[in-house]
Amino acid sequence: MPPTKSGDVLINTLAQFHLGLPIGTEIVAPNSPPREPRAVVSGLPGLGAVGAGAASLLIEKSAVKPLILRHIVMDHSLRTLFVNEHGVAEPSSYTLLYAETEGSSIPTLVFIGAFQPPSSTGQHRLADLLLRAAKEMGAMSAFTLGGYHTRSVGRHRKVFVLPNDFQTYRACLDVGIRVTGGQVTGAAGIVAGLAKYHSLKGGCLLAETDGETPDRAASVSLYEKTVDLLECLYPS
Repeated sequence: MPPTKSGDVLINTLAQFHLGLPIGTEIVAPNSPPREPRAVVSGLPGLGAVGAGAASLLIEKSAVKPLILRHIVMDHSLRTLFVNEHGVAEPSSYTLLYAETEGSSIPTLVFIGAFQPPSSTGQHRLADLLLRAAKEMGAMSAFTLGGYHTRSVGRHRKVFVLPNDFQTYRACLDVGIRVTGGQVTGAAGIVAGLAKYHSLKGGCLLAETDGETPDRAASVSLYEKTVDLLECLYPS
């Protein structure tokens, strides 16, 4: 993927050398965040598309126009092509954007993509790349978003957290997020699990869902609780 405008930075061999990524990984970095972000929030497709939907709401409801900071194309991205709104075929990629929460304007990084890496190795590589970038930009917390499968759900979905630190644990209790435990599979679990090794607080936030795709109600509940949590952790 060539740079899209003058001044774009294309990193390929350097990414392999510094981050242990395979040749074929490209990072396009045309912009910098206008304000130092407080947290990075990752929402990739998964159970009920809950996390992806909540991340999309963070972008849609941003207090400022979202700004693309990174396009990441992994080697496995080349297996799938998408046709964009202009009729141009391009490899699937992951995007890191700058946004600010609605109302409180907390600077936040939002990470989205069309699918999860198909292997655990790819998920670890992507997680490491994302967390390194977020840390370099100044983020202090990392949260992943996803679905918590239950057989039956109510109108108002409960939101659960698997926290990585005590501050996040206390803040979640303060905003009505329930603490739980167990195994979180996929990129949501890997990103949240590796975050503390990058000195990032946070954890995994999950909204209950019966698996319906997309589960809009679960995404809305997860979005609202994510904003509540960020406001509690980083009051203006």
